[in-house]
Amino acid sequence: SRKTIVKKIPINLILDAMKKHQENSKVQEEGCGALQNLAINDDNRKTIVEEGGIKVILDAMKRHNKDENLQEKCRFTLSNLGVKEYDVA
Repeated sequence: SRKTIVKKIPINLILDAMKKHQENSKVQEEGCGALQNLAINDDNRKTIVEEGGIKVILDAMKRHNKDENLQEKCRFTLSNLGVKEYDVA
């Protein structure tokens, strides 16, 4: 089932790649896209938050503030995590 497959994806590896390759906007965009999809699951949302995912996403947004595709993906990811715009302003 989809839930079983999603649980096997190591969220920490995605976050580690995003941290290691902060200057690479494509890595940030793809990482946010993966987190966005994973964040539809309650357990994954909790893991992403506990592993520092919100900070990683916000760091990507700050570092690549002119990349519209990345900004959009990050906003959707934060939305899936339940973060409201005023929570991070």
